[in-house]
Amino acid sequence: MQCAATTHYWEIEDKDVIVIPSLSLNAHELQNISGVGHYEAERMLYVLLALGKSRTRVIYVTSSPLDHGIADYYVGLLPSEIRQDARGRVTFMSVCDVDTGRSLAEKICMRPRLLNRLRSMVRPETTVLNVLRGTRHEMRISNELGIPVYSARPGDQSYGSKSGSRALFDRLRIPCADGTSVACFDVEDLITQILEVTLRNPTAMRGVVKLDEGFSGKGNAVMDLGRIRRVDVTDIARLRLAARGALENMDFCCRGRTWDDYEDEIRRMGAIFELFVEGEITASPSVQVVVNEDYSVSVVSTHEQILDNQVYVGCRFPADEAYRRELMRYGKLVGEFFAERRITDHFSVDFICVRHPTSFAWEVYAIEINLRVTGTTHPWMTLKLLTHGSTDETSGVYYSDTHQVRCYVSSDCIQGESLRHLVPMDIKEIFEARKDLNWCPERQMGVVCHLLGCVSENGKIGMTSIADTPEGAQRQFDQAVSFLLSESDSSSALVTPPRHLSD
Repeated sequence: MQCAATTHYWEIEDKDVIVIPSLSLNAHELQNISGVGHYEAERMLYVLLALGKSRTRVIYVTSSPLDHGIADYYVGLLPSEIRQDARGRVTFMSVCDVDTGRSLAEKICMRPRLLNRLRSMVRPETTVLNVLRGTRHEMRISNELGIPVYSARPGDQSYGSKSGSRALFDRLRIPCADGTSVACFDVEDLITQILEVTLRNPTAMRGVVKLDEGFSGKGNAVMDLGRIRRVDVTDIARLRLAARGALENMDFCCRGRTWDDYEDEIRRMGAIFELFVEGEITASPSVQVVVNEDYSVSVVSTHEQILDNQVYVGCRFPADEAYRRELMRYGKLVGEFFAERRITDHFSVDFICVRHPTSFAWEVYAIEINLRVTGTTHPWMTLKLLTHGSTDETSGVYYSDTHQVRCYVSSDCIQGESLRHLVPMDIKEIFEARKDLNWCPERQMGVVCHLLGCVSENGKIGMTSIADTPEGAQRQFDQAVSFLLSESDSSSALVTPPRHLSD
């Protein structure tokens, strides 16, 4: 096994960690996420699992106060003998401002007294700042507190855009679908780019338009190129009309979206176009990489992404062995490019893989770079902080501190109307009744829930199932989902109306 032994800033153990889980992304696009406020507050709650190390202290700042049941759930995942001590080493703070038009980091910058309070809690030699993405607001907080922040600088964030990703793939000669590498903010310019790509690929039948700053696939739209194919290639005017008609009738990956609001978003953040990678058997894996503060590069995980109409809803770890090493090689190549430019951060690279119909070999195409904490970061960090192991950078297999192989299945979108009958504290009680499913520190296997705040308001929850084989993780996941939905459905029948005082 070739597992890294060095502890880096991002690993967050045995130090003081100030967590600003700000969703510093496009505010308009964030409105398309159900329960977005809970995503902000809870996406980085895996940090609480670092309290398993006795020298770790956590200060966690949110827009609105975090439900006590959620914090208790995470601390309850730790070994019983350290839970009470762990609770004494975490501090929660809130700006008490749920305005979705401003990021949490911006709200903190607007409150100098809160910054002073945070500064008074800092021990400069041991404190680090953890954020989801580095913008000027996160950098200002880092400077004000005088502590390092583990994130790419604002000027480097363009590498995480759709256009920046494609330009970097071209530069590093990483294969990707034919398309554009410069964002268009005008629809007529975008039509010109679409026609150039389409005409040099006469057999292509579908393409994808992507908002340059979109995320989780919600800014994507699939375009039928059939209208363009039916027009004489010399008739430029009719080609442009056909392209506009195809744009206006795209299949938007974000449900409820229309061409009118999508056109506004193109003007606001720009868009690129690329061909849709076709194939009878396809997969959508990703690789997660870290550029450490000493500029070494660690490939930490590969995943099979679970998508719903191109929108991320979960993942399986690790990715298929057939192309896992190729993903790791490309991920490390991007990481080395970032390291040369002194960019430190978590990032992931998304791919689509197509199995050749006759040779059965997998063809790998890079799709985009996410230069930030992503949806796959939460389950992997959960695994790491609960089992204290590492990923073998040759095989991509994860080994716990007891040298046991561990795999997982994770989803952000376990949904059911009956889940609205529950509150976060119920989740802990429900799974404590199933020792075979609940996370067990001794076995280092079981189910860990997340996004507990979404359960009552949005009727959904997240879950990560950790086991010793991919099949075992999936089986445990399915059983846990079935059990939770059954318990939530029956919980409404268990509520007995209060007796009348005269009875």
